[in-house]
Formats: sequence, C-alpha cells, structure tokens
Amino acid sequence: MALTDLELPPLADPADLAARLGKPSEDPGIVLALRMASERFRGQTRNPVSLVEDDTVVLDGAGARVLRLPVWPVRQVTSLTVAGQTVTDPEWSEAGLLRLPARFPDVWRSIEVVYTHGFDPIPGDVQEAVLDQASAISEASPWLSQVTSGQEQVAMASAATVGTTSQWARAVARYRIGGDHW
Repeated sequence: MALTDLELPPLADPADLAARLGKPSEDPGIVLALRMASERFRGQTRNPVSLVEDDTVVLDGAGARVLRLPVWPVRQVTSLTVAGQTVTDPEWSEAGLLRLPARFPDVWRSIEVVYTHGFDPIPGDVQEAVLDQASAISEASPWLSQVTSGQEQVAMASAATVGTTSQWARAVARYRIGGDHW
C-alpha cells in the first residue's frame, strides 16, 4: 500500500490533550485540533513519523551503489526489485540507505522498494510538540478575527494565526526528511 493511501493516526494521544485542556477526550474539538497539529507536523517535516508497514515506493536509479529511501527510520526492507530483477537480502540502514554490491541502474523508475518505516512509539519530543500546538489550536477562537485600520480591513481564522514554539522548531528540524536527524 502506498503512503498516500493511508490515513495516519494522530501523533499524540487525544486523552493527553483532553487532560491538558480539561475536556473530554471524545470532544470533537480535541480530535480536530490534534489531527490538525499532527498534519502540520507531518507537512513541515515531510515525514509521516508513525510506523508505516509495507510502503511501496518506485524510485529513479542514478548509477550509484547507494540509494536513499524517501522516509526514515527504516525498520525493514521487505522486497527490492531493480530493473525487474528481485534482489535477495538487500543491505540497508536504519538511516534510510540501500546499498548494492553493483551499481543501481541509471534509469528512471527502475527501482521498487517495499519497506516499513517510522516510529512506534512516537518519540516523546514529537508528542510534546504536537500536544502544545494542538492546545494552541484548540484554545484559539474558531470564529474569524477582524482588524480594521482606516479603510483597510483584514479577516483571518484565528487558528491560522497560531504560532510555533522553539520546541516545535527543534522537533521539526530533527525529524525533517532532507534535514539533520539523529
């Protein structure tokens, strides 16, 4: 199953957010705020973070011995097909690298990988950042904010104005695909 076909769970427990806000965990606002914060984190990191089993990706070969998978950490490589040939027992690293004894072909869309990646459980710093962001979203007014100055008028959803903390920025930088990690 391709990653784009999945509906991923929130990156923190709704009960934790509910306890923080003093609301019931089944409150629709709690669920929505946690989903929004989780998707914001995933979008900014370009990383699903949650454990995804048997994700199938088709990649371009570049003629090198090492190929970087699009998502880390890698937990298992189930299958690797290169130019139509199955590679048995491929060498891979948790950091998302595949290595062959020979070079990968310099051919677009010639490599298919089925692999498991992500975290289970979700790292504590991710949970904490997402809970902070979800709290801020939940506490923001769902109504439109309007500011008038002279003849200019600006209206915006207050949830869109929720900022981020340095903790959020550090967590995003740490788990961002293509950025610094562990």
